[in-house]
Amino acid sequence: MSSARTCSFKLRNGTFCGRPITAKQRIFCDFHVRIHPQKVCRKEDQPFLKEYVKTDVQGFVDLSQIEFRNVEFDDLLTDSRPILFDASRFDKCSFYKCTFKDASFASHCRFDSTTFRGCTFKGGKCDFSDAAFLSDDAPFEDCTFLLEGTDQLDLTEVSFRNARAVVETSLFKDCYVRATRFAADGLHLQGRSSPGALDLVVCEAHDRLPCRMICLDTVEQIILTEMVFSGTLTYRQPSRWKDFKPVLHLMNINFDSMVSVRFFAANLQSCHFQGSSISNTEFQNCQWQREGGFRKLGGDRGAVNSNESEVQELVRLYVQLKKNFESKGDHIGAGDWHYREMESRRQLVLARHKGRFGRLRRAFSLIGLYRCVSRYGESYHRPLCWLAAVWFVFSIFYFFTGFSLGGGEIINYDWCPACGLSVSHVAHFFDAMLGSLSVMALQAGKTVEFTGFWSILASVIQLVLTAVLVPLFLLAVRRKFRR
Repeated sequence: MSSARTCSFKLRNGTFCGRPITAKQRIFCDFHVRIHPQKVCRKEDQPFLKEYVKTDVQGFVDLSQIEFRNVEFDDLLTDSRPILFDASRFDKCSFYKCTFKDASFASHCRFDSTTFRGCTFKGGKCDFSDAAFLSDDAPFEDCTFLLEGTDQLDLTEVSFRNARAVVETSLFKDCYVRATRFAADGLHLQGRSSPGALDLVVCEAHDRLPCRMICLDTVEQIILTEMVFSGTLTYRQPSRWKDFKPVLHLMNINFDSMVSVRFFAANLQSCHFQGSSISNTEFQNCQWQREGGFRKLGGDRGAVNSNESEVQELVRLYVQLKKNFESKGDHIGAGDWHYREMESRRQLVLARHKGRFGRLRRAFSLIGLYRCVSRYGESYHRPLCWLAAVWFVFSIFYFFTGFSLGGGEIINYDWCPACGLSVSHVAHFFDAMLGSLSVMALQAGKTVEFTGFWSILASVIQLVLTAVLVPLFLLAVRRKFRR
């Protein structure tokens, strides 16, 4: 009878341990007798812990809600079963060359002076959500997060959501990650004697470099939203990985509070900065989304942005990027962000005028005309073409409404076309073009005179258009030469 008895220690999921117990024990197995009732596992309990881990009853290893003190897990965890450490506490413990499958250290695990060295995390997930780390060294060193799903549609994730870490320099050192998603949103990272550092590098396994974080190309999403950090953040992509486009969620982060933030050769086509401050962030040789020859942020959907608050946030980001690039002397990049800023402001106009005359007001708004005439001051070709068009159109108008060049005869052709085209028609039209040019050169009344109300009105309109287009042309030329 005694050989059939099993451990009745209640696990965190509500089930019982179920491991066989000896005749001398009435309720629990060898391991749970050692840790009951305080649920404390000490160094001298390691042999019982090892035996407990080896015994397979439920298909997983549950070590949740246990306080481990000075326990060395060296080569202890090499099983292929899922391992649960939820809500456990580790005080001066070490994990050396352990293998974890679907490891769960969630529900406010605490790691005091505990390190993971040369460990491998496998399965479909690795969860350190809400964990707390306090260490003089990097808690994770030379670790491999090698997560693979059962098929290509499985989402594999390494999660450090809402984790808290007070470490000497960094949370990671020379680690390697291959998963669908690396999530560290809400991570609080603080250095003990220095501000700390966090490096994220995209590379292959054989290119591993000594750094503080390595992500392989299969990491499709990197989530650092609402991360709190005051040290140095670096994100790099080698040149041969320039076409790899991970989705970067860097929202609601105060980058300006960090010592430095650098993006080197990064592909930021799918990067989201909404809610973040990026005035002092360094972007070096980065790739951005482009539309119409100008860069833009990943969250900019153009006319699809119907939410006014989203557009206002884009305006704020583009203003910061423009000032950022201008301060570093990158006027070409600043011009791209200036264009996107103005384009977003135009989207605000489009969103606010949806009434009865909304379409008319949107078409003839000042910012809309500014875009049409000179692409917000970024194109000197457009105002030059408009000046040529104004010159030619008003030349035709004067040709038919009447003008006098140099006090000579009044030239005034009827509106209906003549039966034939003569040399005098061509000569008089060239005179009309010369008269139109005189108006644009502020010589009306000196070299050319107009007869009739319509020709005088046309000259005033042409003068106003010229006064607008010439400064826009000069402004665009100045921007071009300043670059």
